Amino acid sequence: MHCYGHRMTDARRPIRSLDPRSLRALAHPLRIRILDALHEYGPATASRLADRLDESSGATSYHLRQLAAHDFVEEDTARGTARERWWRATQRGTRLDDIGEIDRHPDPEVRGALSLLMHETATRHARDLNTWLGTMRDWPEEWREASDLSSFTLRLTPELAGELNTRLHELVESYREKACRRRAGRARPRPSALLPPRRGLTESVRPCLARTPEASVHPPHPEIRLRLARGHAAALRREAEDRRLARSARRTAPPPRRVGAVRRRVGWALVEAGLRLALSGRSATTAP
Repeated sequence: MHCYGHRMTDARRPIRSLDPRSLRALAHPLRIRILDALHEYGPATASRLADRLDESSGATSYHLRQLAAHDFVEEDTARGTARERWWRATQRGTRLDDIGEIDRHPDPEVRGALSLLMHETATRHARDLNTWLGTMRDWPEEWREASDLSSFTLRLTPELAGELNTRLHELVESYREKACRRRAGRARPRPSALLPPRRGLTESVRPCLARTPEASVHPPHPEIRLRLARGHAAALRREAEDRRLARSARRTAPPPRRVGAVRRRVGWALVEAGLRLALSGRSATTAP
């Protein structure tokens, strides 16, 4: 399982292999999103990350410090000031070399961290795909024609499946290097040079953009990236609204009636009905 950044300046940085300790440190939904945002858009402050992720700056600041304590991020002193602290990712990406070994770990917290990381990765890919489907008409025609949404079914042995995974990663890396070489001479790529967010397996297929230091702070063609950011924010708001409605429904739902209390009410109603019948019969017999 690999999760790589795409930025040109990340090419010389290492890929971090997650061990049980670092996996537990990373396995938090907001920390995963913060690290993804730093890989995707470059260095940022806690406030900028809060705006991008629709979170509070206090939450992003706290989780940035936790990520820094485990060497996932570091302070970017070249950009930081006395009032603003800029953060950047310390590695180009992360990977799990042996998922089966971690899945058999004796510590249940490690196994739970693995499950959370994999579920968050799958959720993020689904959200990216939904964002692309919702904004694809805003993209140039050449990118709509170059996009693809396919489904394949293969019956493979475990050996062939492992070989397929290896060759897919090699193919993706070859195109990453090719894209870097092609854009190495460009300070600011054209809008058509920005790829739509297409995901395959657990690998992020994105462009390797050559940027000047000024372009890293102010990404080129912000209107295109803004459309994607708005799509992400809208999806997050819908999820938050669904959770709020679910909590509200649980609070306003009438409490379940206990069987014993219902039986007592029915019993008293029968007793009351019997007394009324008895009294009415007695009155009828004593009447002149």
